[in-house]
Amino acid sequence: PKSLNIIHLKGQHFDAALRYPKSFEKFKPDDIRQQALDEEQKQQVAHYDNATLYNDYVLKSIIDKFRDKNAIVIYLSDHGEQIYDEPSHLFGRGFDTTDKEETIKAVYQIPFMIWCSNEYINKSKEVVKAIREVKDNEICTADIAYLLFDIADIDFNYNIKSKSFIDNSFVPHKVIIN
Repeated sequence: PKSLNIIHLKGQHFDAALRYPKSFEKFKPDDIRQQALDEEQKQQVAHYDNATLYNDYVLKSIIDKFRDKNAIVIYLSDHGEQIYDEPSHLFGRGFDTTDKEETIKAVYQIPFMIWCSNEYINKSKEVVKAIREVKDNEICTADIAYLLFDIADIDFNYNIKSKSFIDNSFVPHKVIIN
């Protein structure tokens, strides 16, 4: 009656051209408006955009599988990328000791989403209320496990309630990246 499904998507890792089927090839280099990029760079941006389009399609498909169930879907990326973003036009990701704010934000500030089915919303009003109250807060992915314990109402000796960002006792991590 209860289950936890963990699905790891291929996402938009390099080479992004390999991360989507040809039927999702919507963006072309001519669609990329960054004047400072050459044709090869614009093609890489287009591939990344197509991989993002496909990733969004896969995420929607997963949500659709749970739409008529008592379900909650949590989505997050493992890291971000720089795809010739302004102002430096860097490409890739760096987990090294870079102190460039642009690189740090691109790699470490990632998408995070919580989606709840209508049935879940109706049956879990307090959890949904708690989620809505913190929807604009910055969080740390290290706390995701505690969020899952909280949502599933799992408690154990080493559970730290103050690490679940929907718990009233939540203590945020020091924000290193603004």
